[in-house]
Amino acid sequence: MPRTLLAQNWITEILPVGSKRLLYEAGQLAAGAGTDFILEASAGVDVHCSAGPATSILVATAGKQANDLAEITALDVFYLGMLHI
Repeated sequence: MPRTLLAQNWITEILPVGSKRLLYEAGQLAAGAGTDFILEASAGVDVHCSAGPATSILVATAGKQANDLAEITALDVFYLGMLHI
């Protein structure tokens, strides 16, 4: 699956999420881009809960492409928010 994700030109970043939580990793992604993260999480997504030892990934895309991501991975995909540009 990593090669499939990396082959998509609309995926700009892939980060593992573990014990530091989704919200923390999203903030790190934004800080690396020199901007802020705007939380708009899908219903049912707990961004404050530990994800355990790298049990999920955070994927940054060039737009809202959750459906495309779910299609190529066959995994559950949840929209978290966007970077303030």
